[in-house]
Amino acid sequence: MLEAGVASVTMIQRERTEIFNRTFSNEVADRIHMSLPIAVSRQIAMKTMHHKLSLEMERLDALERVGFHVIRDIDRIGIAFEKRGTHYLDVGASAKIAKGLIKIKSPVVPTRFTSTGLKFSDGPSLDADVIVFCTGFEANVRAVATKIFGSLVGEQLEDFWGLDAGGEPRGAFHPLSVPGIWYHGGDFGFNRYFSRFIALQIKADIAGVPFVPYTKMPEP
Repeated sequence: MLEAGVASVTMIQRERTEIFNRTFSNEVADRIHMSLPIAVSRQIAMKTMHHKLSLEMERLDALERVGFHVIRDIDRIGIAFEKRGTHYLDVGASAKIAKGLIKIKSPVVPTRFTSTGLKFSDGPSLDADVIVFCTGFEANVRAVATKIFGSLVGEQLEDFWGLDAGGEPRGAFHPLSVPGIWYHGGDFGFNRYFSRFIALQIKADIAGVPFVPYTKMPEP
């Protein structure tokens, strides 16, 4: 909106946000992200992120000085698999926020529309010509699959996302209880990386040698 020439842009931040820089190519990032078991990569990622953030404290400090609340103790695996988002991959907006080009109103939530804009939980209103909602999406693909295939099929399907007892994504990228249905989701990285494996599973299914996933879980 700012680059399109909108005179005044205000971001409504409802809670604190993790900020990442983009420093790797997609292919390298995908391979780094997917190569290790999630339980292992979680521990490595937390130590790595803590070190990287310690090198760029001023970038985060600049955001907080203008009222943008930042999470500094980042659990990247928790963001992807448990929170299912809420972070921001910084491709330039952070600098615009820090410079005041994008204004911040935080931590509040809109409570209602007014005749000229929005009313907020802390009392004041904000006039706006355009209001853009960036409030997320349905994260459990099972709900979407049920709408497509009907409730009889949906009742037999597994839930999608979160981590199972083995520390792997629930229901993702492998055959499900209902033959001929696969869940494919997550961010672009997961879709880039796992598309080939789903394609191979579908090919094996068509060839009459269906893929049998490993389902044994560790003892509690």
